[in-house]
Amino acid sequence: MGEASVVQWGSAVRHTPLASLTLGTEVPLSISDEADGSLGQNGGSLPVLGGFVAGGELAWRAAGPTVEVIDPLTGVRKAAWTFGAIMHNAGAKVTNVCGVGPGAITHVAIAVDLGADRKPQGMVAVLSLHTSRIIRTFHFTYKVTSLCMVSGGEVSVDPGTLSQELQVAHGLLALGTHHGTLHLLDLALDCKELISDEVSPASVVQMSVPDPQAETHRIQALKRRQHPTLCLSDGMVGGNQFRLIGPDENILYKTPSHLVTVTTVTFLPQLASLVVGYNFGSFQIINLSSIAVDCASPHEENMHPVQSFALQEPENDPKNFVYLWICRSYGLNDTVGTKSVIGRPALCTMYAMSYENKVWIEGHGLWYQHLSSISPRFEFEAIGGLGLKGQAAEPSRVFSAMTVRQATPVAASASSGAVALTNPDDESGPVPEWSLCLFGWYGGILSHTKVSVQHYIAVFDINQWYQAHMPSNLSVEESSLCPYMSFHALDQIPGHITNKEAVLAAAPKPASWARHISKCNNDTDWFPASLSFSAHVLTSEGLMEYQCSSVQQAALSTIARTGPAAIVNPEHAYSLASFAGLLSHNDLHSSPQNMTMVC
Repeated sequence: MGEASVVQWGSAVRHTPLASLTLGTEVPLSISDEADGSLGQNGGSLPVLGGFVAGGELAWRAAGPTVEVIDPLTGVRKAAWTFGAIMHNAGAKVTNVCGVGPGAITHVAIAVDLGADRKPQGMVAVLSLHTSRIIRTFHFTYKVTSLCMVSGGEVSVDPGTLSQELQVAHGLLALGTHHGTLHLLDLALDCKELISDEVSPASVVQMSVPDPQAETHRIQALKRRQHPTLCLSDGMVGGNQFRLIGPDENILYKTPSHLVTVTTVTFLPQLASLVVGYNFGSFQIINLSSIAVDCASPHEENMHPVQSFALQEPENDPKNFVYLWICRSYGLNDTVGTKSVIGRPALCTMYAMSYENKVWIEGHGLWYQHLSSISPRFEFEAIGGLGLKGQAAEPSRVFSAMTVRQATPVAASASSGAVALTNPDDESGPVPEWSLCLFGWYGGILSHTKVSVQHYIAVFDINQWYQAHMPSNLSVEESSLCPYMSFHALDQIPGHITNKEAVLAAAPKPASWARHISKCNNDTDWFPASLSFSAHVLTSEGLMEYQCSSVQQAALSTIARTGPAAIVNPEHAYSLASFAGLLSHNDLHSSPQNMTMVC
């Protein structure tokens, strides 16, 4: 930003316009189309959804019944499909997408709303990225609103952490619906002959729990061309009522089921648990080892919907703590239900979770067992105005929150300069650590009676938060770096000023992380502000790539651009170098003319 600031600029280095999504066709889109068009909002008639899967390996976009999967590095369309065309159903809408693996993503699971006039209303489909064809479809009573893979998906899962009934599944999908129902579904990816499509959807059969003969019963069901499924909400939804149930089956909240939507589901392999978020702001943790509710948050009035979850593990915590982020925010296309929430910013809250014990599983990492306590420990509001003059204002929305998958952090003895933090190989190498979390949001800034919108990407380091004595909320001071959180304001968001292009999601570019390590090993070298990385940002019309430089690299670049003036009048360069931690301890007590940078 030119001056010393806790918020750096994320500089746009690439903009890839994406091809227009074709609506109402009766054939799938080409899987080899180059990204050379404009999507926009389809004339304003259909909202555009989108996101990333596999930590940013692939991106997806959807408008109405049409969905596409994109390579974010090139913008090339990998696969696409238009739902409802063959059934002459113009009201079908894609609602969500997740990756199906394991390891490299080979398929995506797609949630579809078939329309309010359709019975059943919900559908889940599996799309092959190799053939761009649907290989599985399943119908559900209510529209499917969220989904994630439990096993056979984007993250490595040790099957021994799941209940016996779930261990035998090959591709276990979790999904949530409008009306608040929750289901587990065996996609049976090991049975390639079980093809189903929109015309002939697959049949399902309910699992029994407990079932000592789960594997035998699965084989028998598949021979009848039936996929095993398990309803996790039998005690919560019934008689047109939804009941939020806690760990002792006590009812924490009761409301008509048509007012409830499962807004997000995420499987956390470290906890062997499914976390479920609802549109009224509460969440549940369902243990898939015991098929029981471990935790449910109490209902509070006027809470934003739960939009996303992320888990962080501190390094070498002897007390078996992990930390769960819950981001509450309205989505881009959500309608605010009550006037009382207008003006309340989106909120990201980190909960401390203590477990009785943990078990090391080779190749997978730690498995935490028996939740003993959970409580909110830290939070921040996703607002505008950071690093800029002006007052925070509406809108305030979170568009990304994800744990960064990386190898063991760089050792203190690393050489000077930028040291890469590479991603581990899926089949070998070190177990990934989960100390970093990336957030993306946009917030309004009120200045001179006008509201502008600024987009941010931030990185939170749980280990540095420990070192900073675990504050309970975020306090940003322009005079010093935040020791546990870095911030980048994104420049050149195409079309957001005229509302023609909306940011849908962000994800770090794989293997782009690097840490600045100075020769004198300053404390600031371990702040997240010392990390440089590239980020992909998906918009309704294209893909952006941003370079988010470390505060040290940003300071050096600014000084280099200043040229000889930095020597003639070194006060500004001194201020930048001091703020970024580029000066030795001796130089901090000397004049600008005598400084020596230790970059």
